[in-house]
Amino acid sequence: MRPRILLKMAPIVLMGILAAIPIIRACAPEGPSLAFTWEKHPDLPLNGFAAGRLGILQPSYARTYLVVAYRYLTGAPLTKAERNGVLSLWDDRLQGGVQLVRGSKVAAVPEERAPRGWKGTRAKFTREPQPEPNRFRWDINFYRPVISDSAMEVASGTLLDRTKRWKPEWVQEWIKTQDKVFSASGNAKMAPEPIPAGRDQLFRQDRTYQVASAHFYSGDFKAARDSFLAISQDASSPWRRLAAYLVGRCWLREGTVASNGEEASRCFQEAHRTFDELKKRGLPSRPTCAVPEPIPEKELVESIDVGAYQALARWAPVAAGDALVSELLGRVPCHDYGDTLGRYSNLLDANIVGENVWGGDRDKPRGIEPGLLKNDLTEWIYRFRDTGPKAYSIAFARWTKKRSQPWLLMALANGEPSSKGIEEVLEAGAKVKVDDPGYETIAFHRARILSAGGKDIEAKGLIAEFLDRTGGNTTPSSLNLWRALRMPMAESPTAFLADALRIPAGSYGLGGEDSLARSSLTTWNVGTQATHPEVRKMLKDVQAPPQFIQGDAARILNLHTPTEVILGLARNKALPGHLRREWTRAAWVRAVLLERWDLAAEATPDLVDAEPGMGPALAGFIRASQEEKEHLALMALLSHPGLRWMVFQGINRRTFTEPGAKPIPLHQRDTYLAASWWPGPKWNRGRGQTEKVEESYVWGSYFYYPQPHAMEVPLFNLIGSRVPNLSWLTPTQQHQGEAEGKALMALADGPDWLNERALAWAKKEPEDPRIPEALHYAVVAEKVGGEKGLGRTCFKLLHGKYRSSPWAGKTPIHY
Repeated sequence: MRPRILLKMAPIVLMGILAAIPIIRACAPEGPSLAFTWEKHPDLPLNGFAAGRLGILQPSYARTYLVVAYRYLTGAPLTKAERNGVLSLWDDRLQGGVQLVRGSKVAAVPEERAPRGWKGTRAKFTREPQPEPNRFRWDINFYRPVISDSAMEVASGTLLDRTKRWKPEWVQEWIKTQDKVFSASGNAKMAPEPIPAGRDQLFRQDRTYQVASAHFYSGDFKAARDSFLAISQDASSPWRRLAAYLVGRCWLREGTVASNGEEASRCFQEAHRTFDELKKRGLPSRPTCAVPEPIPEKELVESIDVGAYQALARWAPVAAGDALVSELLGRVPCHDYGDTLGRYSNLLDANIVGENVWGGDRDKPRGIEPGLLKNDLTEWIYRFRDTGPKAYSIAFARWTKKRSQPWLLMALANGEPSSKGIEEVLEAGAKVKVDDPGYETIAFHRARILSAGGKDIEAKGLIAEFLDRTGGNTTPSSLNLWRALRMPMAESPTAFLADALRIPAGSYGLGGEDSLARSSLTTWNVGTQATHPEVRKMLKDVQAPPQFIQGDAARILNLHTPTEVILGLARNKALPGHLRREWTRAAWVRAVLLERWDLAAEATPDLVDAEPGMGPALAGFIRASQEEKEHLALMALLSHPGLRWMVFQGINRRTFTEPGAKPIPLHQRDTYLAASWWPGPKWNRGRGQTEKVEESYVWGSYFYYPQPHAMEVPLFNLIGSRVPNLSWLTPTQQHQGEAEGKALMALADGPDWLNERALAWAKKEPEDPRIPEALHYAVVAEKVGGEKGLGRTCFKLLHGKYRSSPWAGKTPIHY
């Protein structure tokens, strides 16, 4: 695939159809987070997936991966040339993630040279200040790059050529005109200027082309078409063949900005007719002049092919889709499989609504151009994104009629024990052979449905094939889903921990992937595989293999597990050291917040052992009276903002951070995103049980403010709003865990909870010498959270009754 071919459209812009599905990222960095199962793509490098090692397919995968999966599911594996094509596409889109093989077609594709800069070339021949080229224009809903890199490169190359042919004053006139061309817009049209006497024919031909381009940039497409058409009929003009192509680009551009669908369709139809005629008749004859043409013939021919496809895709998307599907399924020859796959995914992006999470599209119901669904490939690609009973009904109906594996897989992925015909579907799934590319996904959902139907023994037998065997090819992403599936079947704390502890597949946001060297294990903006050196460096202090928990285990521990059980788990030597440390902190804080003082005293030696820096703050806590325990605990909490009642999922800034940086100690406030203490009910969406994945996620929750129930999309699709099975807890423990979870979730924001108790203590025991220090911390606490504004009251009290205290001097302002 040659992406630069799509840029050879001087002076036209890339069409909106080329926009890819966006990967939504936070507007400010969240820091690194762990990925346990990739959401948008399979595990890296992608070579294994291209070769048919599909793992557990996710409905959230980008469409290009689902096309490849469909090929393998239908018994039509990719050829070597087709694999190289898709790897080239993925490498180009992800800027990595692919292991390029030396000597292969993929590896042989050279890096595209950077376009020769117009600014730099211009500066060599004039000292006149340059007006900024008006490259981007607002059209309808977004900015479009009206002046392409190709146009700038053509102008640069032309200038270099003309300086060898003309007098300096001629060159200066040419540059001034070109500046006006690049500055032209609907509000600043370029008026043609008379050509000075004595100029040669080439100068006049260049000026004619410049004026035509200015018409185009200013939106006068009819004048631009007429001018380009006239140029194409000038047998001596070096611009004649490019101009013939640009006639079609004028139609295409006019259709893009048309005010109504009927006018747009007419323009796209004319564009397709123009390009199609050029493909059939060929380009006009070469110009008779000795001046080199601005674009090589081969690239111009390829650009005509691109233009014809783009016009057809906008004018008749169903016809374009049919043609692409025929190539993708091998029904007709395919010159470049990666290019065809890229066009196909772009076509679907342009004709499916209701999937983007930004702009007006997010409020639209999901839909697609109906005619596109006549192709089985397209319908499966579109339907596979759906989940739930309706998706099962559609998949079951298609499978009943076609008996094809893609629809069988989708039916199993959405089936439940109560689904109509599920026994027949399960029976068909059981007949799929172990070496079939779709076997793992089918086995996974068979086990899921069996478990949901109370057949845990059969389900565990299937799961054991992937978790308990050695030397298998199960990917890290799939292993974590298998563990998430088996964890609710745990019958003992040991079994629970065995599946709660998971090795991450990779990391998001590690220094901003664009800062990492391009490789097969990293991408530009959708993650870095765990085997990458930078991920290993981040986790170097974790005992191997690096194990963490995900949102499903965190939800169980935070909301359904009694505090003494969490403390017991924290003492389990099977738990990695970093988790023992975090869970011990959480158990102690929970005991304090729930006013279980005997348990808090029992946990104190564990806490001091895990966090030696807290020893002085808790000196005497074990033997103290209950009232003194309350005071010591309050001071410890006030002076250690890193203490929370929740266990962490993934990594957090208190224990891990990016390579080269230091974790934030417990006694230090983390002012970024108010990530100190614990959030209140406002931030605890869904009370831990949510129906939609977006309701389970709060910005910053994976790294700064760990929520009890935030989950990655693949895990949420599996666990969702299901009530967890807790057979490894006794009924009494289950009841107690539920009660504690509800009580903790109802607590006020950490700063408010602390401020209320600091003020109450100051009112009850105003002469206690620790009160000024407590008020100082209470004032500072409100800087990082709180809803009640109690910090001002603490500030006034501190600077009133205790104004002579050194702590008042350390608190000069109220935030």
